[in-house]
Amino acid sequence: MTERLVTPPDPDSGGAEPVRRYIERYIDFIWEDADRAVLFDYLDNNPLITLSDAGTIFGAFVEHGIAMIEMAQAAGMVRAGPATMIMSFVRGSIRNTLKRRRMTETELSAADRQLVADMCWAAIAA
Repeated sequence: MTERLVTPPDPDSGGAEPVRRYIERYIDFIWEDADRAVLFDYLDNNPLITLSDAGTIFGAFVEHGIAMIEMAQAAGMVRAGPATMIMSFVRGSIRNTLKRRRMTETELSAADRQLVADMCWAAIAA
């Protein structure tokens, strides 16, 4: 997850572009592997590890998301609010939407993928 989704910060990229790319990569990350999506859903609903262990395992990933949102907020591109809450909303809404979609469809069309990305962005944009 960290290898696929964490990218070095680019202060010249504006605030919106890294967040929009992250949203698109996260959609792909969750959609491309149904077992992975189930695992993340399970871990989200049945915490099997301590908060400290979760921080050790997922810390770099979480901190990357927080920093990315804070940069976008500083650039006036993302609404005000706790960066942790905003990233949790984005990731959770993607996982939940794709979970429901997977129950009824075998494919995620390019148009539907873009719709999910656009809805996430619209929800957090300033």
